[in-house]
Amino acid sequence: MDKNKEWENLNQVAEETDDLLEKLDEVGNPNEITAYKETISPEMQKRLSAIRKLLEEGYTLDKILNAFPELRNNSGRSIGPNSVKNPAGFSWVAFFFPFAVCTQIREWSYFYVSGIIYVLASIISSVINIDLSNVSNIAISLSYGIFFPYLRYIAVDKEVEEIPRGKSIIYGLLLAVVAGIPALVLDYILGVN
Repeated sequence: MDKNKEWENLNQVAEETDDLLEKLDEVGNPNEITAYKETISPEMQKRLSAIRKLLEEGYTLDKILNAFPELRNNSGRSIGPNSVKNPAGFSWVAFFFPFAVCTQIREWSYFYVSGIIYVLASIISSVINIDLSNVSNIAISLSYGIFFPYLRYIAVDKEVEEIPRGKSIIYGLLLAVVAGIPALVLDYILGVN
């Protein structure tokens, strides 16, 4: 019994040593998130840390069509992000205010993606005689709630200069209106209510 207890104590000391060494490694390495500490919430910092851990394990993070984040595992297979497999979690702020948070990190692709989706929703709405504008709004919000932590990580990694929050709300609203104008014109032409 004494040997078992000694073995347990030795394992515990080894675990504590590993934890201390990891903390020392973090102290010695510059953290790219520190420069954005004022604009990144503690919840988002957790999400960014989860992404960073995946990248340290050999995963890669890129953008498809310069708009959609794509996470690939070690063997090169795409694993999302999506609603089922999303290691970074869901951003409720990005769900409710995608126009503002994407403007803040200068993710201009949000506006052309949403503009294209609105136009497609207008065309489909005119064909099936059902207004799909609410469905398209929810789909865009859900997508950017999932995508935003990855887009934020890419922006931090590329050291993108952020737009202040107040200005990003105003600019984002204006850009969202501009992105929606082609769909509104198309709705008018096609007679979608």
